[in-house]
Amino acid sequence: AGTSRACFLVLLMLVVSTLQFTPRRTRKRYPGKSRVKELCKDRIFNEFFRDQTENCAKVVKCDTSRTGLSTTTCSAPLVFDIDTQICNYEERVNNCDRVNKMPECTEEERDVTKCIPKEEEQNLEIAVEELNLGPECDRSKCILPDCYCSADGTLAPGVEELGLDIKEIPQMITITFNGAVTGENMNIYDRLFNSERVNPNGCSVKGTFYVSHKYTNYSAVQELHRKGHEIGVFSVTNSEEPEYWEKGSYDTWLLEMAGNRQIIEQFADIKDGSVIGVRAPYLKVGGNTQFKMMNDTYFPYDSSITAPLSKVPIWPYTLDYRIPHKCHGNCPNEPWPIWEMPINELDRREDPTFDEELTGCPLVSSCTNIQDKEQFQTLLQHNFERHYLTNRAPLSLAFNPFWLRGDSNKGFVDVFENWMDKILLEYNDVYFVTAFQTISWIINPTSNVNMQGFDEWKEKCTVDGQAACYLPNVCPLRTAELPGETIRLHTCQQCPRRYPWLLDPEGSGN
Repeated sequence: AGTSRACFLVLLMLVVSTLQFTPRRTRKRYPGKSRVKELCKDRIFNEFFRDQTENCAKVVKCDTSRTGLSTTTCSAPLVFDIDTQICNYEERVNNCDRVNKMPECTEEERDVTKCIPKEEEQNLEIAVEELNLGPECDRSKCILPDCYCSADGTLAPGVEELGLDIKEIPQMITITFNGAVTGENMNIYDRLFNSERVNPNGCSVKGTFYVSHKYTNYSAVQELHRKGHEIGVFSVTNSEEPEYWEKGSYDTWLLEMAGNRQIIEQFADIKDGSVIGVRAPYLKVGGNTQFKMMNDTYFPYDSSITAPLSKVPIWPYTLDYRIPHKCHGNCPNEPWPIWEMPINELDRREDPTFDEELTGCPLVSSCTNIQDKEQFQTLLQHNFERHYLTNRAPLSLAFNPFWLRGDSNKGFVDVFENWMDKILLEYNDVYFVTAFQTISWIINPTSNVNMQGFDEWKEKCTVDGQAACYLPNVCPLRTAELPGETIRLHTCQQCPRRYPWLLDPEGSGN
């Protein structure tokens, strides 16, 4: 009887505890649903807005997901521009304190503090600004290999000069990465640039790496160079200070970019003079000052200027004449004998057949609406077709490497690899090449049928064997310019006394 009574008491306690806790769980669910219902009332589906104003990088949108509300957070140092609906650099975003996207201006409402001007009105303003951007292209004087331009930037090289048909021009795709090269990033690069993934000419696919100094593993940079990838400069400090780049002095650009090259050449053991390309951090162009420094120190090309999304993309050009498209920021307006590899903005529409108004994004990693593998696949394929089926201007796929390895983007590398394999299998006129290889083709336009013999793309065609820097020195270093920090420098060269920095690129400590 005692045992029966004990069992009954245990059962009773379980029932009571269940009765106590069940309502508590139920009550916990409904405030979230109520909040979503309230937030999404009368809102446009899939349009981002802020549900708070403390974190400018974080936004939400109402959609058909399980919860009805999806959250997106821009990767640092980007914040979210609620009007253009993309991640951008903080100094270019002036709506962090605003919750909703501003409506387009109408006949009744033309106050630009309350609405966004229509595109044609913006074009009028830009036309006035461009009065000081130098002479228009003169193709009778601008002749390859030293100069290239066209009135609107869309003319393919070789079409007028050699009578090439667009279908005879190879489609070039440049995969570029900005920032430090680390061991973690190398795992991604080894997958994407697998030696068995080859272009139609039999050479392995190649990429371009604009390397910033801090935290970079120089043994990894040496290996990328050994395999035939291009190494460019991205600065020593990668400074996030407002206006540091756009209004930087000549000495700032010299120390940052020429100093960056000196560090790369010394500690990655690159002695062939191939570090010749510049990309400005956060794509903050430094105007004539930047290009004077480049001209003085032999940086023959830049890849920092963004070409806004348009129906026909822009081909690379020299800066002998005015820039043939809208240029935001501190753009050069004097002639320079320097090539520009413009970054054509990507069309990020989830359904390219639906003609909704969306701004483009310069970096793949700044396309905030790319949330899953299917959207990433659509972005890649649609933008490839935009270039391939129009004027075959080089397709720029630019990344901050952390975007591909972020927890929220798991599986994106698989999608990228599969897409590259699909392109190489289906097309015999598409090449994954470096930025400088692209310029090499423009200087010497060659038809698809003759690309097997195009020597400019044959250097380091396929590279096998053991890494040149297999067991690097790991040097724990400090510098007076970074007080309190100890940074490990990986290099097969002798460890310097100090961590290399702006005023001491050799790390001598003097």
